[in-house]
Amino acid sequence: MKTKKKVIKKTSKKLGKHKLLTAIFIVLISVLCLLELLYFIKFKPFFYASEDENQMANSLIEDLLLERKIRKLSLEEKVGALFVLGFKGVSLSPEQTEFFKDNHFIHFLLLEENIKSEEELIKLTGELKGLNNSLLPSLIGVDQEGGEVARIKFKDIDNTPQNQIFTLEKAYEIGKNRGEILKSLGINLNFSPVVEIIRDNNSYLALGNRAFLGEKEKVLGLSEAMIQGYKAGGIIPVPKHFPGGLGRNMADPHQVLPVLDITREELDKDLYIFKALAQNNQASVMMTTHLYYPLIDKDNPVTLSETFVSSILRQSLGFRGVILTDDLKMKGITNKYSVPKAALKAFQAGSDLLLISGTKEEQKQAYEVILKAVKNGEIKEKRLNNSLKRILKI
Repeated sequence: MKTKKKVIKKTSKKLGKHKLLTAIFIVLISVLCLLELLYFIKFKPFFYASEDENQMANSLIEDLLLERKIRKLSLEEKVGALFVLGFKGVSLSPEQTEFFKDNHFIHFLLLEENIKSEEELIKLTGELKGLNNSLLPSLIGVDQEGGEVARIKFKDIDNTPQNQIFTLEKAYEIGKNRGEILKSLGINLNFSPVVEIIRDNNSYLALGNRAFLGEKEKVLGLSEAMIQGYKAGGIIPVPKHFPGGLGRNMADPHQVLPVLDITREELDKDLYIFKALAQNNQASVMMTTHLYYPLIDKDNPVTLSETFVSSILRQSLGFRGVILTDDLKMKGITNKYSVPKAALKAFQAGSDLLLISGTKEEQKQAYEVILKAVKNGEIKEKRLNNSLKRILKI
């Protein structure tokens, strides 16, 4: 009887091991099948795979690789990579270096006060890139629109204002010229071109000579040509300012929050360029600005509005790239919101990168507010990761 029980016990153990081995075998086969499927879709001969299938496979593989890279980042590194920061000086002080490193800040905005000479600027951009110990690339941006908004004024850069550019060839050539020069200076992001349509000749953009002239098709063509020129010159263009209202209103968002009492139907006319750029995948980054449309979102300015950022730009227009805020230190925002509060609301609205030229204290507080919101679940880490994935795809 004892012998029989021992045999049954041994048999049960063998069966248990057999089930475990079977389960492991099934998992391995499943993984191999998935890998085989991905390989087949990606590498099978062109007469088997459709273009859509290849794009889907490439996108899936790219996402898997990006997610793997993002998983290696600490939460603090992830949050630090959401900010594009302004700062003082033509070189970094030890205190600035420590501040940026401690908070994992790797993206920067260069203002006129940071730019004095070619040699100093090349040294500065090198210092900024040297701060980055993460797996993410550094973004160093500048406003180089031409005309009145041109931070760099040396090295034969073409600063023709946009309202004096009339042909596609000229728009492309100027974009390429600026791109090549900015790249040689260590800059990889240009907050240009302005792609808004002028609706009022007394508007903020018209008076500043900052926008292309003409009807929507003309403006779209010039915008696309300049964007392609920037890319050919080796930098990332940032079309602005979504959703286009600065071509209608005289108010300057650096000083006040412009109010536009227009309907969604009227807004759609201003969205024409942004929609075309989004659907043609012309832009990997777009900048929003601070405007208030009470008939569309009565509670929030554009930058802090989920209606504008997520529902309109991301969903309705189909923009899949990085959404960058205009400077959250502008009075169009700070007349009502603190910089940290604005940063939180902007990210919750759907933005990926938060531009802040304010004080170190404001920048630190904005970082801590976002970090705290992720830690307490107010912002899901998946949402954070999605922004980082878009940033990595630039």
